Amino acid sequence: MKTRKRLSKLMAMMLVAALIVCAAPLTALANAPSATLRTTSYEYDINGNRNPHTIMDNNGNKVVSITHETTTLEQGADWSRTGFEYAIRPAFLKDFDAGDVIVLIFNMTGGENPTFTINVTNSARDVTAVSVPSGANINGTEITASVASSVSSITVEVDVSHDAAWKLYRDEDCTTEMTGAWNLSAGANTAYIEVTAHNGAAKIYTMTITRAPSANSGGNNPSSGNGQGQGNHQGGGTSLNSDTSLDSGTSLHSGSPSGGGSAQGTMAPPAPVNVTQAAANTAANNAIAAATAAGATNATANIRNPGNISLHSFPTLHFTTLPFTSLHYIASRNNFSFS
Repeated sequence: MKTRKRLSKLMAMMLVAALIVCAAPLTALANAPSATLRTTSYEYDINGNRNPHTIMDNNGNKVVSITHETTTLEQGADWSRTGFEYAIRPAFLKDFDAGDVIVLIFNMTGGENPTFTINVTNSARDVTAVSVPSGANINGTEITASVASSVSSITVEVDVSHDAAWKLYRDEDCTTEMTGAWNLSAGANTAYIEVTAHNGAAKIYTMTITRAPSANSGGNNPSSGNGQGQGNHQGGGTSLNSDTSLDSGTSLHSGSPSGGGSAQGTMAPPAPVNVTQAAANTAANNAIAAATAAGATNATANIRNPGNISLHSFPTLHFTTLPFTSLHYIASRNNFSFS
């Protein structure tokens, strides 16, 4: 009996010792220090080329999983490990926009679970397309376009990088903003576009729009028409010589004088055009030249200091061989003759 009691006591002692030995690792594991991340937050630039990453001191712990809210990231596709560095891959990041905040939890085998915060931003600040004016060319930070002379103003429309914003300015320092329509002068017109990224970085573009000059800006020379006239002039009129000037708006065209005048027109003149003194002189001299070719002699005509006058194109004139020296204008009848 005593022997059995001694054996039972010995077995009990051995069992207790075994339990102590087995429990020691569990106690050590439970008391192990938690894993720590050397970087607990990261600013992720969508426009950059580096994925969010951090280095972990695991302190004897292992990563069981990485989660975001209710989503468990897939190792290899969504995250990867190289030594002690953990990186979050583009497959997981692609659905987030600038301004989003991503909080990841590293679930460990022991200790506390560290968190890793990713702040999503975007540094892209480019003009990607120009819709108004059409046909614009983007070369670096220079934007050029051309418009017709009939286009006196435009409202600029451009596309910029995702998450970026833009404004149009009159000055290169971007202090005077232009809103609404941009009034264009003939020739080159310059303004500046400032594109601001989500992260605050800015880029300035120079926009130059060239407006074609007006068709009448250089003046027009009247051309000869197809009218015919003949006859001998009798009577007076107002002589266009060096002492006579024409006021703006005076119209010269062939007509049918009364009271014995002989210069007759048979064709209505074309619409008037604005001409300079030189153009007026040329037109008058062309008329004289036509008369001279028809047989007239000593043909002269002088128009001095008319300014900008409204002058109808001279028709081709045929005169008799009677000589004449001055071009006469009868204001009341709106016609002219030679003497």
